[in-house]
Amino acid sequence: MSLTSHPHFVLINYLIFKSIHNLMKHTVRFKEWDCSIHFAKYVDNDRTAIVLRNAKPMIEEGVLHQPGSVPIAIATVNMPDVFLIDKEIIIKNWSENEGILRALVNASIISKPKRTYVTGFVSADICDLLVDPEYENPMEDDDE
Repeated sequence: MSLTSHPHFVLINYLIFKSIHNLMKHTVRFKEWDCSIHFAKYVDNDRTAIVLRNAKPMIEEGVLHQPGSVPIAIATVNMPDVFLIDKEIIIKNWSENEGILRALVNASIISKPKRTYVTGFVSADICDLLVDPEYENPMEDDDE
């Protein structure tokens, strides 16, 4: 049996292809990073979370990171008390996430805000998700 027909070789190549394909499906420029869009579900209420990860290889503190391996930002926030209908998500566009709303709207990932929800000293934007997400692992609430 040749190396290229070995089942492990075929499986590894398939996984690499699938990973690269999924990474490049949705991309966005946020601040100084080219990011791939990843989707997860919040554990407590099954709502959609949007996670931005590096779309290109990165060197950080002397370590080479492959595409999709470094979290850049979590674009959503989980507010279980806020009523949402299908495809609605809550965007965190303050603090370290300032500018993420514009980046996701410009990339046609989300709609412009439909309404806002005031929480403490900030307002969260409620938008429609415009793409069909392929979900990864669930997210714990403390990862927001």
